[in-house]
Amino acid sequence: MIKKILFYFLLASSLPILIFSLDFILTKLIFKDYHYFKINEKRAPKQQFYRVKNEFYHHGFLPNINVLEENIGFGTYRFVTNSLGFKDSETRAVVLKKDKHRILFIGDSFTEGVLLDYEDTFVGIIDNNLKKFDIEVLNAGVGSYYPSVYYNKILYLINNLKLEFDELIVFIDLSDPTDEFSKEIEENKITYEKKLTLFEKTVRFIKSNFVLSYTLLNLVHDYTKDKYLKDSENFIIHMSEVNTFVPGWTFDEAIYKEYGDFALQEMKIKMQLLVDLCKKNNIDMTIAVYPWFQQIYNNDLDSIHVKIWKSFSEKNNINFINFFPFFFSKENSFDENLKIIKKYYIPFDVHFNKKGNELIANNFLKIYNKKK
Repeated sequence: MIKKILFYFLLASSLPILIFSLDFILTKLIFKDYHYFKINEKRAPKQQFYRVKNEFYHHGFLPNINVLEENIGFGTYRFVTNSLGFKDSETRAVVLKKDKHRILFIGDSFTEGVLLDYEDTFVGIIDNNLKKFDIEVLNAGVGSYYPSVYYNKILYLINNLKLEFDELIVFIDLSDPTDEFSKEIEENKITYEKKLTLFEKTVRFIKSNFVLSYTLLNLVHDYTKDKYLKDSENFIIHMSEVNTFVPGWTFDEAIYKEYGDFALQEMKIKMQLLVDLCKKNNIDMTIAVYPWFQQIYNNDLDSIHVKIWKSFSEKNNINFINFFPFFFSKENSFDENLKIIKKYYIPFDVHFNKKGNELIANNFLKIYNKKK
């Protein structure tokens, strides 16, 4: 009896050691290039095939793509690109030499219009409305773009591709400082040593050495988080009070000091190059800013994000559009702001839904038509 107990005890003790040893060996020999396996990819699972690296401007879309994409749990949408690899209503050949007034939009995933048909994105709505005035609209926006990429892509389009356009509308996102900062680290232009907690050090160690175990832990984490956050209000509160790193630099002084100030200086350098490029080519440039739902949640109407790019635009004598006041006002109650967030943002996501895109498009058109 004692021998049996001892046998099962040794078996139970050695099994985890065996599993972790195998995981470690596989991680180092086979899975060394993986962070973890995306088993439960829920948003746009086909994008890994049409989002591609680009030697001139980091990444973009393949041209003339037409696929039915999924936002699992929320239906499907059609993803289409034209001959330039720009999101569009149809696969079509875009002539480089303009034969009518042409507006080019650029920005990140908000401007791309993720998880929506082109016709339901703000660029698509603007496009559809301006056609009757014989104005052509193009959308060069792609998820995870930021000022360095804005500049490099526009430079490539003008100098290499010889694309002609009259106006450039740049939608600067609240995540741009994070992306700009990450690029500087990636290119070894700066050294950044974040003080890690014991928990963060443990997670990093498992992720680097036990990829299968990390994948399993990630699935368990996602499952428990999804159960809690399946209520959209819980998701909004969690993203606004707990997970605030990306948009938090506008209302959290500690986050701003950690990376915001440096990143913004880099952004201004690239945006200045873009302004100069547009002026050199007689292109009318506009900068636009808009809120994430965390700004609405925190009543961050007088956001530093707005102040910085308004001042930059005035200094360079270019157009500036602030979309913050179209979403909320300083007098709003907490409950009113929650209703606004639910009305204009995709559930369990930070991006605009169809109504949010309509709000941006309709107010852009009012401003644009008044200006013209």
